[in-house]
Amino acid sequence: MSLRKTTAALLATTLLTGMASAATLNVAIDSSPAGLDPHLITAFNSVVIVQSNIYEGLTAIDKDLAVVPGLAESWEISPDGLNYTFKLRAGVKFHDGSAMDADDVAASIRRVQSAAVASPLASRVTPITGIEVVDPTTIKFTLDAPFAPILTSLSGIAIVPAEVETNVEGLQQTPIGTGPFKFAEWQPNGFISLAKNEDYYRDGLPKLDGVKFNFVPESATRQSASPAGNMTCCPASIRQRRCNCRANPMSRCRKPTTSPIRCWV
Repeated sequence: MSLRKTTAALLATTLLTGMASAATLNVAIDSSPAGLDPHLITAFNSVVIVQSNIYEGLTAIDKDLAVVPGLAESWEISPDGLNYTFKLRAGVKFHDGSAMDADDVAASIRRVQSAAVASPLASRVTPITGIEVVDPTTIKFTLDAPFAPILTSLSGIAIVPAEVETNVEGLQQTPIGTGPFKFAEWQPNGFISLAKNEDYYRDGLPKLDGVKFNFVPESATRQSASPAGNMTCCPASIRQRRCNCRANPMSRCRKPTTSPIRCWV
C-alpha cells in the first residue's frame, strides 16, 4: 500500500476516534470492499475501513508521520540493529473477548510471511528471520540484516488472533481485531457498520458510538450528500470537487500533504 493511502486511512481514523461527542459517523465510499482481511487487502475502500479502526499493529504512525507505540508500548533495538524486542501492552483484548498476547503477534507475522496465505504485505516483514516469544507480553524479532524501516513496516501489519494463522477466508467477512471499533454488520451493496469497542484499552476512546461506511458509487451523489448532512465525510474526494467543497459554508476542506483532498462536514 502506498504512503498516500496509508496516511489517508490513518487521518480518517484520527477523526473517527477523536470527535467531541458520541454519535455514529456516516462515511461515503465509492464501492463495497472485496474483503476485510488485513493481511490480504490492498484496495483503499478496504483499508480505510479496517486500518486502525478494526485492526492495529505493534507500532503506529501519528499525524506527523512519526513512528509511535501501538500494541507494543515500547521496544529495544540491539546495537547491531538485528534484534528488536517489543513489550506489549497489558490488558488488550480482541473483539471476541480473548486476550491479545505475544503468541498472537508471532502468528500474525508468520501468517503474513506464509506462502500459503500469499499476503501482498509479505515484503514488509521479509527481513524478519527469527521470531521468539519470550513471555506473554514480550516478543523478539531477529533480522537478517539491519533494516531501519522495520518499525514503520510493522505499523501496517495487523495483529490477529493466533487461531486464524492458517485460515485464509476467516477474516474476509468477519474481522476480529483489537481496534477502537468492532465489526457489526455488512449489508451487500449497502453499507458496513462498525460499533464502539467498549473494552478498548485507550481511556476515553473512541468517542463515537459507531461508524457506518455507506457504498455510494456516484461521485456527484457522494459530494452532494456531505453538504446536505446525509454524510459526515467523504474520504479520498476527487480533486475536481475541491471548489464545490470550498464554496460550501457547511463544509471544511482538508488537504494533507500526503493524502488526497477530502471534505468533512
